[in-house]
Amino acid sequence: MRILLVKGCNIRSDGLYMLTKRERQYLTKVLRLETGTVLKCKDEKENLYDGTLIDEDTLRLERSESSENFLDGMPAYDGPAARITLIQMICKGKKNEKIAREAQEAGVKKLIFAPGAFSEQKSLVGHDFERVEKIVREAVQQSGGRLMELESLDDIDEAMGKTEGTKIILHQGIREKTRAIMELLGENSGMDVTIMVGPEGGFSDEECFKAETLGFTPVLLHTNILRAETAAIYAIAAVQTILNN
Repeated sequence: MRILLVKGCNIRSDGLYMLTKRERQYLTKVLRLETGTVLKCKDEKENLYDGTLIDEDTLRLERSESSENFLDGMPAYDGPAARITLIQMICKGKKNEKIAREAQEAGVKKLIFAPGAFSEQKSLVGHDFERVEKIVREAVQQSGGRLMELESLDDIDEAMGKTEGTKIILHQGIREKTRAIMELLGENSGMDVTIMVGPEGGFSDEECFKAETLGFTPVLLHTNILRAETAAIYAIAAVQTILNN
């Protein structure tokens, strides 16, 4: 565990923070931390704290500007990084959770779920969305980094309207405007990239055409045919590798 992500609204004026049942179990039962242990914490606004475990229910938080007291001592990368927005067409069941976890750990800035023409599951709301939110928070605690923005929309057109920088749509076949990812990113000096990934059935021709009219460039990954939940992390890693070096 690198850091404990706390909810700023739950920090009392005297600096005490009451652990939730899930947080308490993880700190005291899984990590087996003892009373008096100091660990690094942060809230949703990236404010850092040194948290002292007073008892199994309570942390005392003190504001800090230091990155010391990470429980695992691994330094966090603080150099230039691609700012990636991932638009993921909703997949079936727990695949969405896997995609969200890997996107957070890989340093994605924003993740937007939206239904595609071939999405079997047409919405990500209620318990399903809450589950994804929990997994993203856990990923922050394990890997560090900034908590990515998470959004679920009902319309792919609305999702495509929330794009920045170089726009990429991963397509399972060759289209007239298909480009190699390294060539495309090499022509654009910015660090903002939007990647759009389809569901299990990929994108329809209509979706591809609409994306192209909105400035997306089709990219075919030169590898085996990838599962939807694999394609996202593969593309994220490719973008990070090209732009961060």
